[in-house]
Amino acid sequence: MLKVKDRILNDEIVEIKNFFEETQLSQLKNYFNSSPLEEFPFYRGRVVKLTPEMTDELRRLIESKLDIKLDPTTSKARIRVTNKHDQHHVRSTVHFDPYEFTGVFPLSYPTNTEDQGTRFYRHKISGKVKATPFVSEMLLNEHGHDLSQWEVRKKNDLGLNSVVFFNGGLFHGPPEIFCGESDEDGRITLDFFSNYPKEEK
Repeated sequence: MLKVKDRILNDEIVEIKNFFEETQLSQLKNYFNSSPLEEFPFYRGRVVKLTPEMTDELRRLIESKLDIKLDPTTSKARIRVTNKHDQHHVRSTVHFDPYEFTGVFPLSYPTNTEDQGTRFYRHKISGKVKATPFVSEMLLNEHGHDLSQWEVRKKNDLGLNSVVFFNGGLFHGPPEIFCGESDEDGRITLDFFSNYPKEEK
């Protein structure tokens, strides 16, 4: 069986259940609940950035559980909350992350859990599932908001205390409609981004 890093480099989507211990989940939720929210300038919702110490601790946990190495200088993490009023924003629904390694951890899905996971897309006309230089920005600028131009090739709806890891270059996005009347009962995810160390590539 391929190692997780090789699976992600092969553009596989890796899903893991029961990733955190209960104490770790509680710490993350307490940090989120006690921190001021910042408006998210590019996509929908509001965020709380993890401290460098918390990000480093999360990176080490991922490395330990997956038996991989990630670059601490490019690693960053944030907790993002959205609700059903966050339906339109300045960037596309379908997007990609400029990172080799992305992880999305659900922290709260109070309602409509089955509809709140990450979607992975294939562009119907070009057949592309992954970003490439130049073409991707043009493609997303033209079709990023028009879901009729995309087909969902996979939905990740594992629910609470699960995670999906993938190459950030894969075209993906959140659900078109978020749950929750407000941030208090909305969709909360922990998003982690990193690259592999240069010597590991």
